[in-house]
Amino acid sequence: MTSEQLLLIAILLIGTILYATRRLPFEITSLLIIISLAFTEILPLEKAFAGLASTATLTVAAMFILSAGLVRTGALETVTLSLSKLSAGSPRRLLFLLALIIPLASGFVN
Repeated sequence: MTSEQLLLIAILLIGTILYATRRLPFEITSLLIIISLAFTEILPLEKAFAGLASTATLTVAAMFILSAGLVRTGALETVTLSLSKLSAGSPRRLLFLLALIIPLASGFVN
């Protein structure tokens, strides 16, 4: 084995241990692995961070921001209270109302 292969195995092993023990949040562990691979030049810098600029990643990030905004403004609380009143304690009625509301909300978020 070459030194580059041993280094790659070490980085992956350390990453696996960090994931398994959950000593760091998954996001931090993932970024540390990517940075380590880029810093050691095992993975070219362009490829290491290419996923962060993809439209899918940016869309998910935007949806998290939008969701946090809806929670902080209390807009979701208004909707949930209205649904609770309309369902009148009936799980089936609540499920029906959710089946109507979720596609509309999904279209708004996306």
